[in-house]
Formats: sequence, structure tokens, C-alpha cells
Amino acid sequence: MVKKIANGERVVPENIKTRYEYMLYIRHLFAYETVCQMLPAEFTVLEIGCGEGYGANLLAKYSKEVIAIDNNSFAIQHATKKYSSNNLKFLSYDGNKLPFDNNRFDAVISFQVIEHIEDDIKFISEVYRVLKDKGKLIFTTPNKKYRLKPGQKPWYQFHIREYDKDEFEDLLETIFNKVKVSYINAPLEIYNTELKLAKLASLVQTCDLLNLRKLISYNMKRKVIQMFSFINNLKDYSQKERNFKNKYNTKDFFISNDETRGLDLFAICEKI
Repeated sequence: MVKKIANGERVVPENIKTRYEYMLYIRHLFAYETVCQMLPAEFTVLEIGCGEGYGANLLAKYSKEVIAIDNNSFAIQHATKKYSSNNLKFLSYDGNKLPFDNNRFDAVISFQVIEHIEDDIKFISEVYRVLKDKGKLIFTTPNKKYRLKPGQKPWYQFHIREYDKDEFEDLLETIFNKVKVSYINAPLEIYNTELKLAKLASLVQTCDLLNLRKLISYNMKRKVIQMFSFINNLKDYSQKERNFKNKYNTKDFFISNDETRGLDLFAICEKI
């Protein structure tokens, strides 16, 4: 079951094996922790693209009700078995029309999903429909400024498009009147690791004219990233460095309007 979920798109916490995977996990966990502190306890919350379910499980500890959906049926089966509770429910979703009535939720969150959506405006419109008046939408998505050169298509095979701050604001403002986009920032070491990996992936994209990288398995890509991380940190690859789970935590990340080390865009929209 875990192998069918952990394909590079959905993190399974107990399956984390590399320093880079752990950094990615706590970066996403930071977004969930931030939202838990923002939303009132009486809110009913929808999560779109819940993956393995660890984030929805955390949200349910701070919310009246959480419904979490994903288009990966194996992820939903796994999450239902591992996390379901009286106020937390997992449902399969076909990726099109949201299976809920109008004005159903106080808040909708969707982390690292919209870059995968073919019709992003339709997607946002559906979210708007199921939100109550004064309801909140919270998105995260990668900041393309550090990942892509001007005019470059996403090198990550599952991304339809990526956004910078202005593009994301313009998109959200086509549906919502009240929009604020900030950055999820990381400490310099974590940011530099992401930057170097983005440059490496971009170089591979340039050289791979036949798009053969799509034929490489996730486990093989995982080994390449692990080797890259080892070489990148060879100078101080001590026991402390290898014990990466003690070195980083969600407190290393922060939200600001400064793009200097902005890995992700963090958007808050309100239906008014």
C-alpha cells in the first residue's frame, strides 16, 4: 500500500529515508501547523489533496470537522485505516466537481496541489462555491522564481504550471476579492539545497530531449537525490549530519513578504 502512495508526490512520514525527504516533509508540516493556529476551533474544514493523511489528522485536532479528499484511492484507503476519527473523514475524489453542496465549509485548504490542475480557474471556482460567506481558502504552491528560468516549462513531470507571486495573485483575484500571498521561507542551508536541486533538475531537462527521465522509477530518482545530498554535504558529513531528523524541524520555516528564501507561495483568500 505504502509503495503505491509514496511515489514522490505524497509523503508517508514513516517511509522517509533521506535528509531531503525529511526537509520536504517538515516544510509541508509547517504549513499545516500554521493553519491550525489560524483557524477557529468551530470551523468545518475541507482539505483537497490530502495525500497520506498526516496533515488532515493534525487539522482534526484543532477543528470541529475535517473532510479530506484525494484522487489516489490507495492514499484514501491508507488514511482511513490510519487516521479516521469522529471528526475526520477521508473520501476519494475524481479531480473534477467537488462532491459537496454550496456554502458547505468554513475553510478549504489545498497544499501543493494547484500546480497539478489543468484548469486552475475552474478549480478555484469550485472551491469558492463550497465555501461559506466569509470562508477562507488557503493554498500553498512552489515559488517558480527559484525553480525556473523565464519562459521555462516546469521540469517536474507532474506539474502543469508553476507561479510566481504576481501570477498567483492575479489568478486568485479572478475569483476572490480579498487575496493575500506571502512566502514560506526556509533557513539558508535548506533553501540552498532546494536551489541546487532545482538547477540540477533544470539541467537534466535541457539535456533530456527525448524525455527519457519519465521512464526512471521513483526509487531510482530517490537514490540520485540521496547521492547528490551526500556529495553536496561531503565536507561536513559527520554523524550529526547523517542524523538529519535531529537537525531540522518546522520552527526553521517562517512566513514573510520577503522572497529572499521563499520556497513556497502561501495564499489566504476570503469569500466576501
